[in-house]
Amino acid sequence: MTELDNDVVALMSKRVLEIAGCLGKTVDLNGKQVPIKSFSDYVDLYLSVANKSRTEPLPRMTEKVNGRWEVCVGWLLLPFVLHDE
Repeated sequence: MTELDNDVVALMSKRVLEIAGCLGKTVDLNGKQVPIKSFSDYVDLYLSVANKSRTEPLPRMTEKVNGRWEVCVGWLLLPFVLHDE
């Protein structure tokens, strides 16, 4: 294999966004800083796309349970839980 398929690159790029949302730190992808610095930013990434066609934003509730867990519940069916080991 001399190069990566576009699908593989897209999957890896998505994982970088997830890592940025989980770590809450500055992350770079191909020399550019990823605009996600928190779990809330990561959730906004998905909800902003869904909200474009709506007059009111989708409801959501985010709770930082403790130092290791942060959970977001919203109307959009996109489950994701942050667990920092």
